[in-house]
Amino acid sequence: ITVRIPITERPGFKGVAVKVVTLGNPARGFYLSNVTVSPSTLTEFGDPVLLDKASGVLETEPVNISGAKETVERQVGLKIPGGLSILGEDQSVLVRLEISAIQSAQTLELKPIQHGLDPSLRATLTPDIVQVILFGSIPELEQLKPGDVQVTIDLTDLAVGTSKVTPQVIKPDSLQVKSVVPEQIEVVITEAQR
Repeated sequence: ITVRIPITERPGFKGVAVKVVTLGNPARGFYLSNVTVSPSTLTEFGDPVLLDKASGVLETEPVNISGAKETVERQVGLKIPGGLSILGEDQSVLVRLEISAIQSAQTLELKPIQHGLDPSLRATLTPDIVQVILFGSIPELEQLKPGDVQVTIDLTDLAVGTSKVTPQVIKPDSLQVKSVVPEQIEVVITEAQR
């Protein structure tokens, strides 16, 4: 008798890491701060010879982040080598690209605004200009307009003579004050000329 037994090569399996491919750059003043992908590893299967030649990394389709100012999250397809397949039904991954603003500092020189002084008195400030160093994102610092940041000094209840007063900075909540120079202003109070 003649017996015919078909023999086929059993497909092999290989674990691969997923690499996110990006195109372009975020908007000016922003940068790509974090990349996550879910799932981060997948199983390829197919011809063992092809698997041996295949890289241990599987790239995603390119994700365009040109001009991005906020986090990008989307389902993205995979570049699967010819002759191989991905184990499971889902042939895409969830990609999250976090876009953050670049942080910087800016120095402003401001004239303190006095308030609370008795109308019968006059105040002389030394120095009469205060240097404020602000820290925050470049886009926010670049968008500052005159009046967005102010230095005030409270002269309430001060009498004739010399006092030291700590200036207060009024600013947008998103910005931080790194330093104020000087930390105290000398205030000389005299009677107003009549």
